[in-house]
Amino acid sequence: MRSISEGFFTVNHSSPSSGKSLKYYLDQLIAWYKKADKVGGPVLVTLDIKSSNGDIAEFPNEIDTYLKCYFRSSLIYKPQDLYTDRNQHGSICERVIRGGWPVPKNETYFIFCLSGTPAWKYFYAAQDPLSRLCFSDFDRPDNDPSVSPPEQGNFVFFNFNIHNSNRNIWMKTIPPFARKNLIVRAYVANSNENFSNCKTAGVSAIATDKISNHSWADVSDINPYAPRAI
Repeated sequence: MRSISEGFFTVNHSSPSSGKSLKYYLDQLIAWYKKADKVGGPVLVTLDIKSSNGDIAEFPNEIDTYLKCYFRSSLIYKPQDLYTDRNQHGSICERVIRGGWPVPKNETYFIFCLSGTPAWKYFYAAQDPLSRLCFSDFDRPDNDPSVSPPEQGNFVFFNFNIHNSNRNIWMKTIPPFARKNLIVRAYVANSNENFSNCKTAGVSAIATDKISNHSWADVSDINPYAPRAI
C-alpha cells in the first residue's frame, strides 16, 4: 500500500463520520514542530483506536501508510530505533530494559503509540514490530497487586486506568515498570491527589481531562517532566 486517502482515519470519540481527518491534527503537530524551539526530547502521540470497522489484518499497513503519507516519518521514533547496533537480537522489551531509550541528541521527535481497542493494537504489535512506525500499549489493571513488568515481548508502553480508591495498589505496582525503563501511561488523573500520586509513582505519561484552570495539573514551567520511581 503506497497511498491512502486523508479521510480514511478520522478523530472523534463516538461517530467517525462527524470527525475531522487525522491528517488535520497531524498537520497541527507539524506546524507546532516548525515553530517550537528545538529543545529536544520526545512528544508522545497516543492514537486511541475506537472503531473495529474494517479488516484487522489490513490495519497495520493502513495506519503506517497513513503516517507515511501525512506526517514526516523521519520525525517518528520507531521500534527499530531501539536497535542502535547491528545486533538485532532481543525483543523490544528486552532492549528497553537493558539499554533504555537511545534518543537523537538535541532533536524533537514524535513517538506514536496505539491505544484503545485491545484486539487491534495487540494485533498491530505482533506484525513484524521492527518494521512498524508505532508502538502499542498494553492494558494493566490498577487494582491487582500481582501486576508486574514483563521481561520480554513487544510491549514497552503500559496503560493504567487509575482510581484514587486503588492508589495503595497502583502506587506499588507502577514503580517497577519505571525502574525497568518501561513507559507507564496513567489516565483519568483528574484530581490534585491523583496527579501528584502519579508523579510520585513514576508514571511517564500522565493523562488528565483537567487541561485548563487547574494549577495542580502542571509538571514544570521550565524543565521537561522527569518521572522518578519510588
